[in-house]
Amino acid sequence: MAEIEQEKKHPPLLENLPSAEKGTTGQATAPPETGTDPEEQGTQTSGEGEERSAQDLLTDRLQIQERIAQLEKTIEEKEKIEQDYVNHLQRLSAEFENYKRRSARESAYAVDKGKELMILE
Repeated sequence: MAEIEQEKKHPPLLENLPSAEKGTTGQATAPPETGTDPEEQGTQTSGEGEERSAQDLLTDRLQIQERIAQLEKTIEEKEKIEQDYVNHLQRLSAEFENYKRRSARESAYAVDKGKELMILE
């Protein structure tokens, strides 16, 4: 378990290298000489890396914004469904209250009518 956590903190270096820089044995090899000054090469790489990372950040940001919009839409749909259920429950509750009142009224009427018929006989 500790090894997994350690790998998350410090992933193996070979996985971070582009595939062209790996040797046939899976060992990292030195980058091929291009005839340019290493300092110039470093600035080119960092510029490209910054541009690439800026593009990645922009892409990530757009994906996150799309996901947020999607989740907000889902929340609105769920809230509408919830409100429909609440309204339905309120209607059912009101109908049941009306049923109880009507039943009590009908029962009282039946008792009164029964008393009236007993008195008349």
